[in-house]
Amino acid sequence: MSPLLEVEHLRVQLPVGGELRSVIRDVDLTLEPGEVLAMVGESGSGKSMTARAIMGLLPPGAEVGGRIAFDGADLSAASSRQLRELRLRRIGMIFQDPRAAINPVHRIGDFLTEVLVRELGVPRSDAMKRAEGVLQEVRIRDPEHCLHQYPHELSGGMLQRVMIAAVLLSEPDLILADEPTTALDVTTQAEVIALLSDLRRARELAMVFITHDLELAAAISDRIAVMYAGSVVETVAAAEALTRPLHPYTEALLESRPDIAVRLDVIPQISGRPIAAYEVDAGCPFHPRCRYAEEQCSLTPPKTALVGTGLVMCHRAQERLGGLHISGEQNSLADGLGAQAG
Repeated sequence: MSPLLEVEHLRVQLPVGGELRSVIRDVDLTLEPGEVLAMVGESGSGKSMTARAIMGLLPPGAEVGGRIAFDGADLSAASSRQLRELRLRRIGMIFQDPRAAINPVHRIGDFLTEVLVRELGVPRSDAMKRAEGVLQEVRIRDPEHCLHQYPHELSGGMLQRVMIAAVLLSEPDLILADEPTTALDVTTQAEVIALLSDLRRARELAMVFITHDLELAAAISDRIAVMYAGSVVETVAAAEALTRPLHPYTEALLESRPDIAVRLDVIPQISGRPIAAYEVDAGCPFHPRCRYAEEQCSLTPPKTALVGTGLVMCHRAQERLGGLHISGEQNSLADGLGAQAG
């Protein structure tokens, strides 16, 4: 089976202060039909920009290199019209803040049916019936009433369900979910994650799920791609991400997360600060913050290689692989979220 999505050596530069600056340096990703890939990393690592590059939603003046292919078609050579058609029918995106994505002066029904009526030629009465059905599918209790409400009348969790419904109306093959639960409380977050998981399985959808939370990523995904400074530094099966991190950055992320089962006087931190893609010099971008760095790490950029069962961009990954282990009790939150998502 051919991958549904292939991203090869993706590079993105944006105009800043009259000059081009790199925000994505070198991203390689693949996604099979029906698979969930989670993208994890600190703010500024390039997760959202990668998703926007896939969607063709980069700002004016952006320069893109590399290759993006969807279902065998090279999107790098696609016209604006072709990309728009793809977004209408086959690829959908759930944004982080639903209140910023929904017009506040339009009713929910108008928001959901606009594309169906104006772009796809669906009669309004049929579009409203389809919208009501999808609202019911995302577990909104009174979908008929919801169609006549305004965004300000709904909670953040309800609005995010509306955003999910809007994406499902186009019956896509791929959903890009850009931190869809960040603005929600923990209980609502778990409900939305469980909803996304159920809908994905029922509709056999592929999904790229972007998050800061490594445990959440492991609970919802099949594989995890860890990003740092505009590059993917590790790609590994979700089942192994929390117990056998390959890259020192992934290991440091795991150690710095709080755990209710472990009492600590000081939560470990990653030394230094995260850098942007345009700040990367020679060598490994993580070497100034890495406890395992050697002279080679500051001089030579590492290549992505197969180590164990994952791909990792690190000079010392192979020699470190045998000694890495994260205790099972630290995975309690991931187990709980996985049970709800399952």
